[in-house]
Amino acid sequence: MLAQAQEVFFLKATRDKMKDGIIAKLANQAADYYGDAYKQCQYKDTLPKEVFPVLAAKHCIMQANAEYHQSILAKQQKKFGEEIGRLQHAADLVKTVASRYDEYINVKDLVDKINRALTAAKKDNDFIYHDRVPDLKDLEPIGKASLVKSTPVVVPLSQKFTDLFEKMVPLQVQQSVSVYNQRKADLVNRLIAQMREATNLANGVLASLNLPAAIEDVSGDTVPQSILNKSKSVIEQGGIQTVDQLIKDLPELLQRNKEILDESLRLLDEEETTDNELRTKFKERWQRTPSIELYKPLRAEGANFHSILNKAVQADGQQKHYKEVRSLMS
Repeated sequence: MLAQAQEVFFLKATRDKMKDGIIAKLANQAADYYGDAYKQCQYKDTLPKEVFPVLAAKHCIMQANAEYHQSILAKQQKKFGEEIGRLQHAADLVKTVASRYDEYINVKDLVDKINRALTAAKKDNDFIYHDRVPDLKDLEPIGKASLVKSTPVVVPLSQKFTDLFEKMVPLQVQQSVSVYNQRKADLVNRLIAQMREATNLANGVLASLNLPAAIEDVSGDTVPQSILNKSKSVIEQGGIQTVDQLIKDLPELLQRNKEILDESLRLLDEEETTDNELRTKFKERWQRTPSIELYKPLRAEGANFHSILNKAVQADGQQKHYKEVRSLMS
């Protein structure tokens, strides 16, 4: 970048037709920068292959321009031999570029300009001046004038800079976020479904218990009219005597239900025993479905009835306790 920036100043000085001595110094400095860039790039394996020949060509071109403008300065100082020596060196440089790097940079115009100047200088020197042409090593080195310098890069380059990659995340992170969102949605939907199921169950239980309609408002000093209406309905259907009679009938009904249930379970046990004996006797010829599997629903239902009867017995005990308390209170 330093070499390119220095070359820009050389081109501007040439276009502005500044003094040839200044232009030569600018070109010579640009040649040095291109030479340094070529040396540093030799250790870079990731650069495109076109970089090396372009840098080498630019080094030769800038050096040829420096020699060309320095030859004009030598002519102005009547150093005609030095003029020819510098033009010959410039011609050799551009000839090298044209033969080696013509694929990358076209120097035809520069070659023609230097050759025209060299031909004219030789002709004048041969016919008029007869000045000795010095060797290249005897020529005074051309001065250098650097108008550029490297500055540290400050990040960000602008206060309004916006990093386009700041909000970008790796694909793996995006996939993880997507999986997380999907699992979260599944969990929320599952909890909502459970909540709705529990709500429906609670509403069903309340409806079966006639709640909250069955709850009477007992605030105030008077008995609510709804309770009075229900009390009247109970009296019309026999009152407490009917309730007492139903309670007296409960033990007999309980015993009868237990006898029916026990008899049913006994028959199932007897049937299972008979099935096992026949299965043992006939073995594989007995293709009937095993009794334990065939009547499994009936046994489960019988166990359920047995549990209901046990709870009924407990309820009867509580009812007797309440009856004793009521007799004491009366």
